[in-house]
Amino acid sequence: MQGPNWAQQLSTTLGYTVTAGEPYYFAGCTTAQCVFPGAQIPTTAFSAPSTNLLQFIPPANSVDSSGNSLFSPSAAPSRLSDDKASGRVDYNSKLGLLSGYYFYDSYLQSVPNIFLPGFGSNYSGRSQVADVGDSKTLGSSSVNELRVGATRLRYLIHAPTGGNGVTPASLGFQEGPDTLGISPSLPQYAHVPQYSLQ
Repeated sequence: MQGPNWAQQLSTTLGYTVTAGEPYYFAGCTTAQCVFPGAQIPTTAFSAPSTNLLQFIPPANSVDSSGNSLFSPSAAPSRLSDDKASGRVDYNSKLGLLSGYYFYDSYLQSVPNIFLPGFGSNYSGRSQVADVGDSKTLGSSSVNELRVGATRLRYLIHAPTGGNGVTPASLGFQEGPDTLGISPSLPQYAHVPQYSLQ
C-alpha cells in the first residue's frame, strides 16, 4: 500500500489504523499487520457506485471443487441479420453510355452479455451508395466521363437491450458536463455500464 494520503483515507474509511507501506494482505494477518485481514474488503470501504452496482451482479449458480460459490456463464447466441442488395443499369443514348448503380446494406447484430444476462447490446448500421455516370466517346482517341456519387453511412453501436434508465447519477457517480464525473453524450442510451469481475 503506497502513500500516506491513501493510508489516511483508508484509516478513516475502515475505522482502524492503516500505515503507508503496509501489505494489503498475507495469510493469517491481523488489522495491525495488513490492510484487509481475511482477504476481504469491508463493505464500509465500498464506494457508492460499487454498492449500487452489486444489485446487477448475478448470484452464484455453481460450486467449484473446493466448495467455493461461482457464477458460471451459460452459452448465449449472438444473432445477426444482414440484408444486402445492389443493382446497375446501363443505357446507350445520344448523350453517351448512361449508367446508374445503387448499393444497400442494413444489419442488426444482437450480442448478449453472458456475465450479466438481460443486459446485452445491439449493433446496427445501414450503408447506401448511389452513383450515376455518363461516358461519351468524343472521337477515335478521346472519351469524356462524368460521374456523380453519394455515400451514406449510419451506425449505432452498443445500444443497450436491458438495464435502461440506469443513469450514472442513480449509481452514485457525479453526472453532468459541469462536473468531474460522467456526462453521457447520448443520455437516452444511459444504462448499466460495462464492467468486469476479476
